[in-house]
Amino acid sequence: MAKKRRVKPAHNHSPERASVSAASSDSNASSSQSVADESLPPARLEPIAIASALLAGALVYVTYHPSDSVAVERGDALWFGVIAIVIATLTLARMAWLGRLPQQLKSPAVVADALACGLAIWMMLAAFATCPPGNLRMATNEAWLWVSGAAIFCASRRLMSSLAVRQSMTALLIVCSIGVAVHGLHQNWISLPASRAEYRADPDKLLAKAQIQAPPGSVERMVFENRLFDGGPTGTFALANSLAGMLVMGCVLIVGVLRLQWSTMTNYQRVGWITGLVIALVCLWAARSRSATAACVLGMIAVSIGPSLFALSDRSSRDQDSDNDAASTVGHARKSKRFRAVIMGGAALIASAIGILSLIAAVGNKEWFEQAPASIAFRLQYWRSTWQMTLDHPAFGAGPGNFQSIYQRYREESASEEVADAHNFLFETLAAGGFVSLALLLCLLAWTAWTISRRLINPTRELPADSTEEASGDDLAKWVWLGSGLSLLMIWLLGAASGHTPDFQAHRFAVPIACVAAVLLWPAVSRCSSAALDLFSIVACGSLMVHLLAAGGWTVPGVAMPIWILAGAMTRIPATRTVATTLQNDARTDNQSRKHRWPATLGVIAIGAVLLLAHRTVSLGPVEKNHLAMRIADVARSQQQTAALGKAVDQAIAADPWSPEASLYKADLLRWDLIVRGDQPSMRSMWHTQLQDMLLRAGENPTLYRAAGQQSLHLYQRFGDDEYLQIAADYLTQATQWSPSDHALSAQLAAVADRQGDVQLARTLAAKAARLANLGENVERQLSRQMIYLAEPVGRRANSSPVIGPASEVLAKLLTPNQIDAAPVVNQN
Repeated sequence: MAKKRRVKPAHNHSPERASVSAASSDSNASSSQSVADESLPPARLEPIAIASALLAGALVYVTYHPSDSVAVERGDALWFGVIAIVIATLTLARMAWLGRLPQQLKSPAVVADALACGLAIWMMLAAFATCPPGNLRMATNEAWLWVSGAAIFCASRRLMSSLAVRQSMTALLIVCSIGVAVHGLHQNWISLPASRAEYRADPDKLLAKAQIQAPPGSVERMVFENRLFDGGPTGTFALANSLAGMLVMGCVLIVGVLRLQWSTMTNYQRVGWITGLVIALVCLWAARSRSATAACVLGMIAVSIGPSLFALSDRSSRDQDSDNDAASTVGHARKSKRFRAVIMGGAALIASAIGILSLIAAVGNKEWFEQAPASIAFRLQYWRSTWQMTLDHPAFGAGPGNFQSIYQRYREESASEEVADAHNFLFETLAAGGFVSLALLLCLLAWTAWTISRRLINPTRELPADSTEEASGDDLAKWVWLGSGLSLLMIWLLGAASGHTPDFQAHRFAVPIACVAAVLLWPAVSRCSSAALDLFSIVACGSLMVHLLAAGGWTVPGVAMPIWILAGAMTRIPATRTVATTLQNDARTDNQSRKHRWPATLGVIAIGAVLLLAHRTVSLGPVEKNHLAMRIADVARSQQQTAALGKAVDQAIAADPWSPEASLYKADLLRWDLIVRGDQPSMRSMWHTQLQDMLLRAGENPTLYRAAGQQSLHLYQRFGDDEYLQIAADYLTQATQWSPSDHALSAQLAAVADRQGDVQLARTLAAKAARLANLGENVERQLSRQMIYLAEPVGRRANSSPVIGPASEVLAKLLTPNQIDAAPVVNQN
């Protein structure tokens, strides 16, 4: 009878110890045994604990500051990138020190890491390869987000090997979704009604507060009014669809836990869970996202029938772990039964979803459903244009961060929107990195699906951790909650110090409710088994991805990070211990461990340090200096400190040689100096030089070329110098070539050509503008709603602002009566 003894793991000098059975004399030939479990080392103040806390803190941070795709291009997600790289470095360095990383790199599990890192590397290559015609600053800023995604994914696969960490992160995801849902409902019931009343009382005042230039009758004002009066809440996000994605994930997770743990909950806990679900569902309905609603219905049905299909019970994780030996003996008959259950469950899921969606269609908002075909048609336009764009640029696509500017070349003539992304995560990836990036993503999805199917259809035996390592998992769970709490505190403290706190009126409700939810929700989540959490993660992540098949958000950190975390949990790498079975082998293995773990650990740290240095040098440093200088410039301009203003703008220009924003800002200042001081040749030369510098930085961006042409037209209005008119014609002609379906741009160039005396060209451009405006029967495209600059000298009338008018009036003599649409109707809401 072999006696049990405690030995130190041969590959590790840390305090953790493993309980093993000493081998009998007949088994001494075996040098070691590999034991796979779901435990991590004791979680004192060490890298794994810090990484777990940072991961939770980063999730809270992106919930408060999700950064839409345009903000990511401006650099708003760069600090998040720093956190992501630090998390990955700490996690992988600790794995290397424990001797686990070399084993992981030799296992098939490394395929997912390689695909994710390969995708990030390819996106960074695409950023540099596509500039020009793209803008290098926007490209690199978004490329770092892809690097951040790979870092979070690789780290999560290792941190999530602890069941306690998975339980804590699942609970935190639910709490975050409830918090943003409360914020969204506050907007829907309080903030938005107040804004609508304010707009009715004084539209111009509210537009000025929002820093939006939208003259009466313009398409800009119409779009603003539509979003104000017909749009739903956005929470901390920029768009309702992004908020809806977070709510889809939260609703699915809540329903899953309710389904499995209902019988173990107290009455107070049941009330808390049901209240949280109602809050999330009501906010989701208010967001009016069709794709999110459909995805949520599918997900809730799937997570409701899933436990029955896969024989999950409401027993605690420890109780289920004790039955793993029995579960591992089911054999091929059980596999076949599970496979049939999956097929039958899928059929039931589809039938149930059709029934529920039909019921919603019968009793729901009629207009919401009537507009669905048009919404689908718009997305088909985006996808066709994106596909054509990638066919012309198969290797790298448009590059990360430059979709919006390159897309305008391929936008269909009947399309009315200049979208920031393709509204489909597959097409977004295709546009950002070409066919190589799409292939890498599809391979990663296929590998993940294969891993998930193996786990669902053929569950493997999970060995329970010993008492020491079980306690370490509990410690890690505490670090998750500590990290999230500290992150919440820092967000408010730093916000108060900088004067940019979150919406206090909304979060005085959201924060307390989220904290109460955490207390009420945690006991039930902490009882969920590993298999149950796997099912919840699969369905929640899958539902969110279904939503992203028809919505933007793939490059929004607040939407993407939950996907990275859940994907890491689904494809986690169990911790592996190699324990010597004899004292002699123990000493030999220990010497080998000393020899190899230092190079591996230092190698990981070196890679992390190089990434952080590159991040700081290429992006974070220049962007932060540029933004700081521009904030100083805004303050100086508001205080009319001319010298300080000029100095700050020059510093911003010098700080970031890839950004066109500061150069455009200075060109605008010089334009107004010309308007106020008179047309001085030296100042004119400075203004034109600054415009050229801005366009050199911008890349082939039709929006900025249009802005340069409009500045020139304003100066022509004031001074009547033909040189300004020619400069405007050159810039607008180039913009039209890069955005051929922009009817407002064609109308503006028609007015310039008419002023220059080229009547034939003017009539051709005016007819093109009228034809484009009438495509799609979209009222927003009417020429009467397109405000363009008058291409004629008006003298001092242009002193306060450029003189603009509806294109239908400015081009009246160039158009036939049937080409001129009706006068704009001002919204009286």
